[in-house]
Amino acid sequence: MFFKKPEFTLKDNLISDKLDKSTISAFNKLKQSSISLKKDEITLFYPGCGNDIIRPLFLLYSLSDFKKANIILSDNLLSPSIIADTVSDLTGIKKFKQSADSHIFRFKDKEIRIIYKEGDSLSDKDLLNFDIFFERAFQLFRKDSIEFIPKIINKLNKGGLFISDFVDFKNKDLKELKFPKEISKIGFYKNFGILRKS
Repeated sequence: MFFKKPEFTLKDNLISDKLDKSTISAFNKLKQSSISLKKDEITLFYPGCGNDIIRPLFLLYSLSDFKKANIILSDNLLSPSIIADTVSDLTGIKKFKQSADSHIFRFKDKEIRIIYKEGDSLSDKDLLNFDIFFERAFQLFRKDSIEFIPKIINKLNKGGLFISDFVDFKNKDLKELKFPKEISKIGFYKNFGILRKS
């Protein structure tokens, strides 16, 4: 091991400062729902993320049982140091394994790798396959890019989850899942949906 594995806890005061009560409640409701994804290694893609690492971390813990997770953050401007500081503030973890494009940290028996892809999420030609697609307010950018959603569906692994606050399309490979309406507070718009790839 390259560093000690501390106990993982999220600091409630920091979460309350970053997220409103309805969003926190929505993630907790998702954790209690029947929607899940169980794999030893999970990859989550979050385009147009800014420096937000809190929501994808919450999403992983609400949805999945995993040993290793990759969170792909994609945006025109990313600050790995700000994101690492936020993870450190949230968890108390102070040491990361760092490379040119990622941070890795461990807690308990889990490993999380944050991958930074700085650039236009819509035109990324080197996108890895993933198990969870998560977008929030990204519809503003993708609405004029008709090839983006088909590309994303193609890269989404079988059984994977497509989570969007603006589901404005139909696709034969995606089945919309039912969920308590409170979960929609994870998103930004009212047209929130969670779909699974068959």
